[in-house]
Amino acid sequence: MFQPQNLRKTYDGVLRNTKLARENGLSNQFVAIADDGTGDLLCLRIGNSKQMLEEIYLGSHESGKCEQMYSNLVELIMEQ
Repeated sequence: MFQPQNLRKTYDGVLRNTKLARENGLSNQFVAIADDGTGDLLCLRIGNSKQMLEEIYLGSHESGKCEQMYSNLVELIMEQ
């Protein structure tokens, strides 16, 4: 059964990862949703109308740049 504290941990992780990544050069266009264990981040991009876009990006901790890796979350999951 889903427990609300799990959502809080996820929410806090997204906020913490995004804030830290932005302090280290991640563009404000991106929200960090997960890390890969090496310092690189999976990110979503914020569109011009402030909506979250579907594409999944990989944010490099070395360059601070994001490169599109998947067209959507389903594609990411299916390739794992």
